[in-house]
Amino acid sequence: MILTLKPFITGLKYMDKIGSNTGWLVIFDRDTEKCWDEKIYMKTENINGKTITVAGC
Repeated sequence: MILTLKPFITGLKYMDKIGSNTGWLVIFDRDTEKCWDEKIYMKTENINGKTITVAGC
């Protein structure tokens, strides 16, 4: 799975605006060809001193 930076940048800007160092990014995979085991994941990214938990479903 490849994640682009655009959702992270948007999230980081919002986190700066509200003064938060942690946040969540939920990605909905609408590909009907994939089974649920391929779609569901969770990982943590640290970017510019901020922690973002990414949940895929």
